[in-house]
Amino acid sequence: MRAKLPVKGLIRAAEKPPLQLDLRPAQGRFGAGVAAIWQVTWALPEGQSHEQRNLPHPAQHLVIDRRSGSGLYGPTTAPFCYELRGKGAVLGFKLVPGAATVLFNVRAGDLVDGSVPLTSAGLAAQEVGELEALVEARAFAQAEALLLRLLAQCLEVDMHSLCALAW
Repeated sequence: MRAKLPVKGLIRAAEKPPLQLDLRPAQGRFGAGVAAIWQVTWALPEGQSHEQRNLPHPAQHLVIDRRSGSGLYGPTTAPFCYELRGKGAVLGFKLVPGAATVLFNVRAGDLVDGSVPLTSAGLAAQEVGELEALVEARAFAQAEALLLRLLAQCLEVDMHSLCALAW
């Protein structure tokens, strides 16, 4: 059984929102650049929606989400909302501080309250589409494996700089 981390940041989580959030440590599979992996799934009846409010958190995330846009998302300075409709899934990777700069050459300040599409961060549109299709099918393990391969193939990572982030 894989280790899980406590879920934090959902506003009114005690009211049992209609979603499943799983958060687990990355355990080194993505090197020193990824602190945790999270996935959110939901299935709402037709015509129903749910606005999920979230607390701000000073972290950067690589997010695979066809609905809102797959990209690198920065820390938010205010609570934010995500509207759930129908059936959906999102896969995210919480990056360690500085990883977006080392992995994708994106300045941390450019991500505050914003995002950069994965296609602007070095991944091809077809590759992003493949990742999104896997996540929508809830094939999370396959999406993680594909992302690992894509990062190894298309990004030149200075491993010494990345390893330094862990310290």
